[in-house]
Amino acid sequence: MTPCINAAIVTTLASLDALAAQLWNCGDDVSVVLLYVGRVEGQTGIHINVVDEELARRELEEIARQALETWSGLRGVSIYIHKGRRRPGEPVTYLGIASSNESEAVEALRWINARWRRLNFIQIYQT
Repeated sequence: MTPCINAAIVTTLASLDALAAQLWNCGDDVSVVLLYVGRVEGQTGIHINVVDEELARRELEEIARQALETWSGLRGVSIYIHKGRRRPGEPVTYLGIASSNESEAVEALRWINARWRRLNFIQIYQT
């Protein structure tokens, strides 16, 4: 079965339930779906500027592919980055992992979360 890869720059996300349902359908042996929602911390907001959305989306897909190649238990990866101004407490990152192995899913999630922040096409500014 072909692994599920979903990546996008968004202004809204339909629902976490929809994201989870999408990931549960990534394979018959999926036994765990992890969802991570990163939010703005601290007292000030941030602005996420995406210089080239298409290029950023392709880079996010490449991160997902690398994760799928690195952790054999992964069956699906979703990466959604919220663009624009975000206030303290508002979500910025939506990550999802479908896997047959819980420990691999946790490792991959941490790796992906650290990795997307290094992309040159996504700039984060304090507001």
